[in-house]
Amino acid sequence: MNDVLDALTPWPEDGLRADGPVAVDATDRLLLDEAANLLDGFRACDGAVAVVGDHFGALTLGVVALDGRGVRVHTDAVTSEQAICANADVVLSHHGPRPFVVHPALTAAVVAGARLVLMQLPRSLDELREVAHLIACHASPDVTVVAGGRIKHMTPAMNDVLAESFADVQASLARSKSRLLIARNPQPTSVNFPPIFPRKAVLDDREIVDAVGNPVTVLAHGGVFAGTT
Repeated sequence: MNDVLDALTPWPEDGLRADGPVAVDATDRLLLDEAANLLDGFRACDGAVAVVGDHFGALTLGVVALDGRGVRVHTDAVTSEQAICANADVVLSHHGPRPFVVHPALTAAVVAGARLVLMQLPRSLDELREVAHLIACHASPDVTVVAGGRIKHMTPAMNDVLAESFADVQASLARSKSRLLIARNPQPTSVNFPPIFPRKAVLDDREIVDAVGNPVTVLAHGGVFAGTT
């Protein structure tokens, strides 16, 4: 796996700029070390692993290097999608279909039946809430969610958000200024609760009505800046 990670670049950059982005950070490595411990029981099962929020392919291609098959991937930025595929073309030596599928939309298809979900913690609590609820509703009942982040960007509220959808939420020990939140046992109340995203609001400010002739209905997913406002 380390050979794969060492070959990645922060596409489209080459990673040589001193103040530029890095293709693999400490959080990626911590997530993959935890994944290696968890994958032993089901690494040969197609579609057992889902990845959310990968930046340059470290999580996706790291799991593939651990013999993950049929890995499903969703990341919000189209540039991240392109980076994952560009790095895959470099590090995957075999020909034929890629051993992962990138899903452009965050839907049930990303996590359906998954037993392990790896994710980079988003900054937005609503985005985390949406992803956690989706996993609780559609992943395998024995799913383990491993969410990692830099400690300086993490807050106790993230634990609370995960606890809305999972009965068991634990924090790992810190390493290299990163930490993991590990969630298990989807809450029955979450599974049986209707989806809370996208949220809906009707904007009927006078300026809007004057401009377009009627109120405007806005739908917003968790990662949308300012939500429905």
